[in-house]
Amino acid sequence: MIKITFRVHASHGASSRLLRSLALATGFRESDPTCTVDFLLSGTESACAAVRKEGHPCRHLGNGLFPSWNLEATESALGEPAPEMLVVDDSNIDERFLSELGEKTFVALMDDHLELEDYPTGAIVNPNINAHTRTYPAVDSAALLLGTEFVALSQEFDGYQEFRRENPERARRIFMSFPGPDTEGSTLAAVRALKSISERFLAEVAVDDDFSHGEALAREIGLDDRFMVVNGEAGRARRMAAADMAICAPGIPFYESMLFRLPCVLVFGGEGCVNVAEYAGMNGFAVYLGESAALDGRAAKLLQGMLLDKAARDRMSARISDLVDGLGRFRLADELLGLCAGKGERI
Repeated sequence: MIKITFRVHASHGASSRLLRSLALATGFRESDPTCTVDFLLSGTESACAAVRKEGHPCRHLGNGLFPSWNLEATESALGEPAPEMLVVDDSNIDERFLSELGEKTFVALMDDHLELEDYPTGAIVNPNINAHTRTYPAVDSAALLLGTEFVALSQEFDGYQEFRRENPERARRIFMSFPGPDTEGSTLAAVRALKSISERFLAEVAVDDDFSHGEALAREIGLDDRFMVVNGEAGRARRMAAADMAICAPGIPFYESMLFRLPCVLVFGGEGCVNVAEYAGMNGFAVYLGESAALDGRAAKLLQGMLLDKAARDRMSARISDLVDGLGRFRLADELLGLCAGKGERI
């Protein structure tokens, strides 16, 4: 039996960090049913509810953002004996954090945009589409698990691994998703841009329970029957499968859409996401509109172009084909369990 502890900083219950960690926790249990999993969370205490809902013990450490606090709080919470594996998905760390905890346990680091001088850890996992553009120093001390083959999606998407897409001449159904409170106002900005288009469509606007702009969104939509607000946590896979186009943040929603070869428009989704969005836009994996506060008439024209241009959507679907196959959580769990057993050597 192996004990695995997740150390995650979650700004809300539907944060990309927490969602992928929960999916990976499921992968561990599926790969080795004897695994025990628990979570140590910082950030929003309410995020613990999402963890407990999945059946995992969860302890909230507080809201500290400094690496020194993080190290002390994490060491204290781990206790003795330490778990066999610590999965860290938190940007508030430094080399000392990884080094000292690495002396106690096998550390797997989920990394999006850290820029450390050294990575004294057992494994570095970067599942982003631009992972291969990153340079990791001292790679001899860490196994590198990079790229979208390691995207961990939840069980909700398991029935869609063989999904095949046929893009219609005109895109009619749009799925929009900016998880959590959406403090950047991306949902409002995207709805505003879509409203200025004369085309007929049905946009399902997915919002979570902690969405922070409910009244403003209702006013923005008004009586426009082209928009329908839906629960962001229910039926995501089904809605994406039925959609012709997605508008979302360049985090987990983007990678979920890739499973369905769904042509996607990205709006800046917060710290750490902009590099992914820019890379995806420059390389034809998505259309990147920029930051929500800067959306203007150009954004509306790009959206209308996507609705009407089947050839462009076909090219995008072909570009993202097979990048995310829905098996990432199994693949990643097996790799990390093997590395942990071999203490850092891939077996």
